[in-house]
Amino acid sequence: MPQTDRPIPFPSRLVGQYALVTGASQGIGRAVAVRLAQEGATVAINYFDHPGKAEETLALARTASGDRRQARSCHRPG
Repeated sequence: MPQTDRPIPFPSRLVGQYALVTGASQGIGRAVAVRLAQEGATVAINYFDHPGKAEETLALARTASGDRRQARSCHRPG
């Protein structure tokens, strides 16, 4: 079987679903937000600090979803 560099498409199991991911500016939260977007969910991320990293997460989520889902950032100053 020939090997390909194209990603294997995932079924869009979460299309029409919404997800709020807290702590999504980095680490596990970022990975979860990106994966949910990849699976078709509309994702909102929440972060305590690091707005630049939160914007990076949003960009990754939009790319992972093929820009078909909106990703939003939410921050509540302490």
